[in-house]
Amino acid sequence: MLNRFVDKTGRKPSGWLGKRMYSNPRGHYKSFRLTLDKLQLKPDDIFLEIGCGGGVLLNMALETVKHAKAIDHSSDMVQIAIEKNQEAVSEGRVEIVQGNAESLPWGDNSLVVFHHQLKFTSSRYNFNLTFYKS
Repeated sequence: MLNRFVDKTGRKPSGWLGKRMYSNPRGHYKSFRLTLDKLQLKPDDIFLEIGCGGGVLLNMALETVKHAKAIDHSSDMVQIAIEKNQEAVSEGRVEIVQGNAESLPWGDNSLVVFHHQLKFTSSRYNFNLTFYKS
């Protein structure tokens, strides 16, 4: 039962609980602000978020950058991220897709990358955070 809960809320968020948690992930806002502070985004940067969840960090980055791309392996999260960033999607400023981080659908560009990954094991988790600016 615990594994199923972790699957629905962490590994691959889905269903009403996953949607509720990632539509407004208040507990993540501090780390989102820290991430944006570390990246020092500029308007001409292209922001890439791998594992975009509900698109909140993406939305925050789009306050600065003109263009962004995002990918998540959960169709529910992609749906929420598109809804959260509907204006930028309509303007062609952001592309949000469902897919695998091992095979990104975009060619080489000059991207500012924020990558986060939460790895779950049976009784603990590891958090890896990588900031990269090209």
